[in-house]
Amino acid sequence: MALLMNDAFDRDREEQRIQAEQAQRERDERLKQEAAEQARRDAENKHKAELEAAARREAEEKARAELAERQRIEAERVRHAEKQEADARAERGKIRSSGKLSAARLRKKPIASAARQSNENRPDWQRRSAKLTSRRGGKPTLSTVRLSGTDIVKALQGQYQLNPRSGD
Repeated sequence: MALLMNDAFDRDREEQRIQAEQAQRERDERLKQEAAEQARRDAENKHKAELEAAARREAEEKARAELAERQRIEAERVRHAEKQEADARAERGKIRSSGKLSAARLRKKPIASAARQSNENRPDWQRRSAKLTSRRGGKPTLSTVRLSGTDIVKALQGQYQLNPRSGD
């Protein structure tokens, strides 16, 4: 009987050892899977961060290129304006030396040129309003105000394609 009990005891111990080994293998396998999953998540996060950094660098590079282009255009515009001013000064110097124009006309020419250029950049309603106002000594008349208001409304209607008769 003791032999049978000893045998049963040995079997129980062996089963416990096998169960402990199985539990250890399962723990090891689970830890290995968790480590692999963590490594995969880390790799995905790293890849995502690299993509975001590349997109950010690309956006910064594009912004720098746009800024450089705007600066180049502005510098070109300034050079052009300076060249025109230098040409105008040279022309005035030639005219002055030849004695064709009086000093008063020389002073009026750049002012008239600047006024003409600023007038060309205005919308039609502002030009007509300025013309009517200048005829009255700088004071707007009621007709000037009405004309300006009507032109503003027409411009807005045209811009937004509004038709007051159709009920839009």
